[in-house]
Amino acid sequence: MSDFDEIRNTIARNNHALDDRRYDDCVRTYAPDGVIAGRRGHAAIREFMNHQELATRPDLERRHVNTNIAITVAGDVAEAVSD
Repeated sequence: MSDFDEIRNTIARNNHALDDRRYDDCVRTYAPDGVIAGRRGHAAIREFMNHQELATRPDLERRHVNTNIAITVAGDVAEAVSD
């Protein structure tokens, strides 16, 4: 599997875990120093998730879909952004 396919697979696993409210699985899709919404590291990312609507409203149904995935790989470092 190419680096690009592995990254797209990671994004999909992240989305599924988040939508299924498996927050610990979702956090594990990030590198230990990963960043989301300005929060760096697993503990900060998990804390951020704890305060989002999906975590605070059990009745809420949501499905995350990513499009326009742009991946840059340079050696052992990769960056991915998407809509």
